[in-house]
Amino acid sequence: MLIVDYGGVLTNPIAETIGHFANHLEIEPAELLAALAAAGSAGETIMAPLERAEISEAEFLDRMSRSLTGVAGRAIDLRDFRTVWFSGRFANHMMLDRLAELRGEGRTLALLTNNVREWEPYWRAQVPADTLFDVVVNSADEGVRKPDEAIYHIAIDRLGVAPRHCLFVDDDLTNCQSARAVGMRVHHFVDTPGAVTAIDEWFGRTTTGALPVVAGNPGAGESS
Repeated sequence: MLIVDYGGVLTNPIAETIGHFANHLEIEPAELLAALAAAGSAGETIMAPLERAEISEAEFLDRMSRSLTGVAGRAIDLRDFRTVWFSGRFANHMMLDRLAELRGEGRTLALLTNNVREWEPYWRAQVPADTLFDVVVNSADEGVRKPDEAIYHIAIDRLGVAPRHCLFVDDDLTNCQSARAVGMRVHHFVDTPGAVTAIDEWFGRTTTGALPVVAGNPGAGESS
């Protein structure tokens, strides 16, 4: 079984999307990240309650507008947030094509994503989730998000397998560590060729016999 993340794995890196959006606002990416943190609470950025559907996108935008105004020192208009955000997000066709090949071979695939209820039409326009995956677990539907171990158990239970039979691929190292803690094999996504190699090895499509392991640096981990 293969379980993959969405943002930063099936798309271009999250840092690129953040940079694109910050450029649109004429601020630095670090200022955008600071505003996300300042708008949050309890040690979480505001993305956490948004991705658990505890707040609406409208509340998120209101709080972020005030937070960004404080960080940037001027009024920030976020009315076109969703359009601009997704204009900086692109499908990772190399990864999607390999997943389609695996699906055609009869492999079992799942998507495990931290995502936003109001953004579903946008990300589904990039990823053919219903035809590509046997199981889709979205934090906004479950009320829990990575790296909380509960969401990994939801995915495992719906696949009907033991954790050790699953390979989990994510660009956020903390998410990978949580998956490993529940017993999954993991591959920390750093680049597409490396991930494709690890997935092929997992399914026995190469002859090296090596098992994928956690490696690399933490990712941004937002909207993924």
